[in-house]
Amino acid sequence: MLKIITLSVLLIAVQNNSHAQTITNTVWKSYFGAPINDTATLTIRNDSSSITNSHGMTVVMSTVHVSNDTISIVDVAGPIKCQQDATGIYSYTISGDKLILHVVSDDCDGRANSLSDRQWMKVSK
Repeated sequence: MLKIITLSVLLIAVQNNSHAQTITNTVWKSYFGAPINDTATLTIRNDSSSITNSHGMTVVMSTVHVSNDTISIVDVAGPIKCQQDATGIYSYTISGDKLILHVVSDDCDGRANSLSDRQWMKVSK
């Protein structure tokens, strides 16, 4: 009986961990220190994302594809956009109200340095 209960608990834990939380249709904020000294807002939609500064100016717009716990990013507009053929692939983790992107591969050093391992706090709707 104890083996059946233990096996059931393990199966439930594996099943619950196999479904990554989605980041589609979410909004996040993060503070960028010197030389920027500003809070950025990251908005992720079904197939696009944008990063705006605290004045509401869009600094980059991107197309995105979210699958399981991975997001691919291709910048399309904005003053800090990467080359259009530079795709960034990031895994992500959500812990409570914190989102952290982890670079898997990205030919755009500026994006990788700005996004990878940065903590983003969820914005309540």
